[in-house]
Amino acid sequence: MKKNGKHILKGVASGFIPGLGQIFNKQFIKALFFFVFFATFIGMEISSSHYFEKVDPYDKLTAETGELFSDDFSRVFYQNFAFQTAEGEVDFPEFEAYYQTVKADGFTMQELLDYVAVQIVDASTARYFILSTDLVNTEDGIGTSNTGIVKDTDLLIGTDDTSIDAMNFTDIIYGVNIYAENGDEYYRVITGEGETREVFYVNVNDSTDLIMDVTDFTEYKRTGSFYYDSLTEVIYIKSTISDSVLGSSDYRYTNILDSTDYVDAQDSNNFIYLASLDKMDIKGDLIFSNSNVLYVRYIPELSYEIVHGYNGTEFTNYFRNYITARYSGNTSFDSGNYNRMLIEVYFSINPELRDTFENQYYNFFYDKAGNFLRGIWSLATLGTTEKVVYSYNSLHDALKSVSYTESGITYPAVGGVLDETPLLGHVSSYLLIKGLIYTLLLFYFVMIYIWGISDAYKTSKKYVETNNRVTDKMWFDNIFTHGFEYVMMIPAVFVITFITLMPILFGFLIAFTSYSGFDSDTGLFTWVGFSNFARIFSFGEGIPFAETFWNVLVWTIIWSIASTATVFFGGMFLAVVINSERVHFKKFWRTFLILPWAIPALISQMAFSVIFSDRGVINSLFETMGVNQIFRNWGILGQAFSDSLPALQRLFYLGYDNIQWFTNANNVWFVRITLIVVNIWLGAPYFMALMTSIMTSIDRTLYEAADIDGASKSQKFNFITFPLVMYSLSPILVMTFSGNFNNFGVIYFITQGGTGAGDIDTAFAGSTDILISWMYTLTVEKKVYNMASVFSILIFILVGTVAAWNFSQTRAFKED
Repeated sequence: MKKNGKHILKGVASGFIPGLGQIFNKQFIKALFFFVFFATFIGMEISSSHYFEKVDPYDKLTAETGELFSDDFSRVFYQNFAFQTAEGEVDFPEFEAYYQTVKADGFTMQELLDYVAVQIVDASTARYFILSTDLVNTEDGIGTSNTGIVKDTDLLIGTDDTSIDAMNFTDIIYGVNIYAENGDEYYRVITGEGETREVFYVNVNDSTDLIMDVTDFTEYKRTGSFYYDSLTEVIYIKSTISDSVLGSSDYRYTNILDSTDYVDAQDSNNFIYLASLDKMDIKGDLIFSNSNVLYVRYIPELSYEIVHGYNGTEFTNYFRNYITARYSGNTSFDSGNYNRMLIEVYFSINPELRDTFENQYYNFFYDKAGNFLRGIWSLATLGTTEKVVYSYNSLHDALKSVSYTESGITYPAVGGVLDETPLLGHVSSYLLIKGLIYTLLLFYFVMIYIWGISDAYKTSKKYVETNNRVTDKMWFDNIFTHGFEYVMMIPAVFVITFITLMPILFGFLIAFTSYSGFDSDTGLFTWVGFSNFARIFSFGEGIPFAETFWNVLVWTIIWSIASTATVFFGGMFLAVVINSERVHFKKFWRTFLILPWAIPALISQMAFSVIFSDRGVINSLFETMGVNQIFRNWGILGQAFSDSLPALQRLFYLGYDNIQWFTNANNVWFVRITLIVVNIWLGAPYFMALMTSIMTSIDRTLYEAADIDGASKSQKFNFITFPLVMYSLSPILVMTFSGNFNNFGVIYFITQGGTGAGDIDTAFAGSTDILISWMYTLTVEKKVYNMASVFSILIFILVGTVAAWNFSQTRAFKED
């Protein structure tokens, strides 16, 4: 141990600082070599990090949400307010009092927005208020003040809930189609889904009156427009009726408390009266109590979702108009600044959202760490922060910029103001890719790091044992002498790692995640272990991946074997015929028969899809020749498929009007056999060409010797031609099987997967889908990446195993 202590210390020194152990061994160039790699690693980590910077979660907001107005903006705002106050143009004593309490720190923009938020909240108390005592005259007619001033008659939500329940409020029905007969009005209600779905119609004035049929009822649309008759104090709701597909006209004005009391809007005698009504501007839901007293239910938002929206005040109107005026005269402001202002006010109204945002959208590994540390964290966690959308359209009535005129000057509204701000969060697919890249790169750095430690130890030990110091030159000469090939392969290995290995690992790892769904590309998914693999054995649970997988697998194996065998023996038959001594013009026939293979497969596949369509050339030809009539007489064509048909008719069922070569949902195996036959056209010419060349190269003396021995033609084929052909083509036959196992083109371009493709009841697999075409549907169309990855792994294992075993059994492989 004492003898090795010095060597171990040199290795440890290189562990602390790569190259330090080499310096102790007096190998300075080698030390520099290891240190450069270490410095490169540290440099890449530091340069890609934010270790020494402050990270602001607000930087993650989308580009449409810009910087918040500066504190100079708030101070200039107050100066303008103070000037207009002195001129008697505005008077907001509460704001002046607030300013006096916060001006010590210079009056920041956030303090101004906090005050705006308080104003909005105070003016937006969720409550029920009596409509009849709250009618006010407006420029456009009649409206509800809804100023936010709570009256003694108001019922506050969250405070007076018991009194609210006692009122037994009933909603005014509007915004729906009405079905009327004999003065009774009904609206449609749908409950349940699928087999439990039920449709019935409810009386507008009596919720206990239900009917199931509205045939011959008059149908019209009850709008959300309310009108007030100041003489009778009756409130009407307008209904419209469709004149055509594109147009509608006023139909009637109905008393909201009595649907039998209405004014016919299509009677010209009522035009003057209807024009005298005042249109009401009601912010909230119009309802009535059990004593028929009209109320307005006002709720600004519920669970951060807009209901009626927040109310503004005179001050908030003044504030937004000030920004609008500044925007029109200052190009340094844009809609992004306005959007940021809106979300800041929204956060001030809902401070819990601000806390969640600032805490959840900061992660040390994601926001501060460099690429290597972030890569390891990414690979381990796949991200932790969900994407979120902050909707602040509930603030639009109070703060959204509008065009206004002041002192003869018209200021246009700020354009590009959004309803919401999306925040992407962590994207697991991106993190998985990036994590793989930097983890693989880290692997190379770690290997060099371990090499440096090992080299320091071994060099020191070798010097003691041999008393010969290995100089830098000797070390580099030794590497190039004994490892030149490996040195030259390093760039290729490095490139292959990231061009080939990394995508393979990415596809492999997806099988162990929950990567699925249309939002998964921009959201989070998690590691789920082997649960995806367990799903192919979990029958009767959720989407039937298990049942479908085994059905598709069996058909894929049958397809692969049958299509390989048919093209092989089809090609052999053509080759034997062409090589017959009785056949002349062999070059012509070889050229002619190779054409199907020479034509691009996609063109041939599309042609077959058209030729064998329900009304294609083949069906037309069969109809003309009377073939279809024969099939009709046999009962396998021209009648609807049912279980009552005899077994043979069901077995050979071809279709209803025409032969359904590729669309026969009732006889799937007929379609599958048709595909196998069609594939012969596409694959047999290739084997014909191969076998022809092999047959022409067979030594003719073998046949001459067979003739001398009295061998027949079949014996010469069985004992000379066929064995020699198989010897040469066995590896290609194995590869053809593998190719047909993944023959996407024939299946997809001819049948598009067959009937049921994309149907969730069949796990999105069609009747003719093989595993590879099913995977295409799962990934490209349905985004079920995790299960598609599971199937790709199983395909690799199955095809790879079969191919490797068959290769090992071929004579060509054994004799290599």
